Amino acid sequence: MAAAGAYSLSARGERRKAGPTLTEALETHGGLVPNYEISGQQHYRLPMKDKSHLAETKHRPEWTRTPRHKTQTELVDARRAARRPDITFDVDGDGSVGPTDYFISKQFSREKEHRLNSAERGEVVKALESGFLDRFSFGHDEAGAKRPFPVIQVRGQIVDVDTLVKPRDTPRFRRVSAKEPAHATRSELQICRKDDLKSSAAALKEVWDEENPALVPKPLPVLQERVANPGISRKEALRAEARVAAGLDGPCSKVNPDREDLEVGLSYREQPEFPTDTARRQTLRQQLVQDLEKTRSRAEMDYVPKIARHTSRDVVEFEQRRGKPEAQTLTKVKLRRRREFIEYNMANFNPELPQHERYSAQAEPWWTMQPRFSQEPPSCLLKEMRDKAEKAEITMKVNAATSSRCPAARSVEEPMHDTLQNSGPVVPWKEGDENAVVQWGKSCRADRHGTQAPRLFDGVKQATTNWTDTAPLHHLSSFESVQREATKMDTERKQRCLQMDRERARAWRLKTNGAGETVVAGGG
Repeated sequence: MAAAGAYSLSARGERRKAGPTLTEALETHGGLVPNYEISGQQHYRLPMKDKSHLAETKHRPEWTRTPRHKTQTELVDARRAARRPDITFDVDGDGSVGPTDYFISKQFSREKEHRLNSAERGEVVKALESGFLDRFSFGHDEAGAKRPFPVIQVRGQIVDVDTLVKPRDTPRFRRVSAKEPAHATRSELQICRKDDLKSSAAALKEVWDEENPALVPKPLPVLQERVANPGISRKEALRAEARVAAGLDGPCSKVNPDREDLEVGLSYREQPEFPTDTARRQTLRQQLVQDLEKTRSRAEMDYVPKIARHTSRDVVEFEQRRGKPEAQTLTKVKLRRRREFIEYNMANFNPELPQHERYSAQAEPWWTMQPRFSQEPPSCLLKEMRDKAEKAEITMKVNAATSSRCPAARSVEEPMHDTLQNSGPVVPWKEGDENAVVQWGKSCRADRHGTQAPRLFDGVKQATTNWTDTAPLHHLSSFESVQREATKMDTERKQRCLQMDRERARAWRLKTNGAGETVVAGGG
């Protein structure tokens, strides 16, 4: 590294001043450098790290040494070539090193360089002549797990179908020492050691707790009237008094007096209560059964099922957790705030809603204000023709003609409707009035009774009746689904009617032919 203030020559041969040294750079800029994680991201907690202390580290030659292998592929190839065995590993002399040759040669190669010298090859020959391969079995990788013949190992000897070795001929493994170990396996030894450690730690913890108690009893206050060792305490005296008042025994009462009052005696009894031990046991058993029955009967009076106890407890717990009616919830708070917000806006603001124009506010109807509207539209030619035809076909009532307008000698060819149209308005009839309307039978009908003149409405033809006039409305619907449903309903109705007609016809035949034909028809 160049010294401070030194000069160096550039590529053009110009003289220029060298850069600052490492010490000067640290003094100028400091030793903070970016700190990155193993994933290549800048550290979230320490983005910058001071590494100025590494400036004094001595340079090592292996940092700049050129590696023997430039890439990992070259390293793997070199290791594979180093593991390749030498031709001296060829034991059977076939020109190649097979798995069996490699296994045998590795047993006698001391230098571990994948080659054999002359002495080692001599040892290999001697071992093979002395039966070295008899201790090993080859070819199991060819057969696999489903080989047809079993191969086992008994006391270090391989036994298959070709070698007949008896178990008693194989040497027994003898222990190094005649002393029997306390633990047969390693797992038992580890479990025993773990238990010893637990027991020793528990003992130490007990000793430490005794020496350093977690809770120290608080000393009782010493009173002047306090008696150190009273004969009976006030609590016991009150309890004894209460028991006596209730009709019970005093403080010396026993749970089972019949049994606790018994004492072992040495006196002779000629007629004991229980002559034999079997009778005593049988009596005690019967007495125990009776006591159990009494206890069960007494307990059934106060017994509460388990599910009832759980239910009552759940009810109590639910009532305890139930909130008060005035308790505030999130829904109540939101509703109150919403109401307050609406009331505040209504009290402080007066919103003006937009008023749209309405048709009802105009003087004239909206359709008369259209640009193409005509106050007096032209009449339709077809409508005029229809009105004329209707006026020509109008027939007044036959009794609307007055007596003065109904001549007796009218020709048959003269149309009647002209006379009725030219007649004046119909005036109500009054007796004695000359212009009164007379009944048609009294005026015109008497003169025309014997004639063959047609009546006014005889020329009107009867309208043709089609099936659509009586068909239901849904048969003529424009929806295909409605028409299909109507057709289906009509078909079902026709079938029902047909069935009813058949039953009615059959009943009529049975009624007319008699019961004899009914029996014959039923038998057929």
